[in-house]
Amino acid sequence: MVVWSHTDSGGAASVGRFHANLLHASRHPLAKATRSPLDRQHMLIERWAELASQGGGRFLVVLVIDEAQGMTQREWL
Repeated sequence: MVVWSHTDSGGAASVGRFHANLLHASRHPLAKATRSPLDRQHMLIERWAELASQGGGRFLVVLVIDEAQGMTQREWL
């Protein structure tokens, strides 16, 4: 199980930072390495596929609980 809770730090949100946080929550060994947002996305997909395989399955369930009322216009876009 991967659990990550986003807390608004008031800074600008970025896709790369989002993927980095999910990599860290997924205990990826290179979670803190400097990578492009696309590389981080690929690393995350590979990590989640690995976790699904370790669990004996071929599927991964991702549950997103969205508190949309707290989103900025930039996050919506």
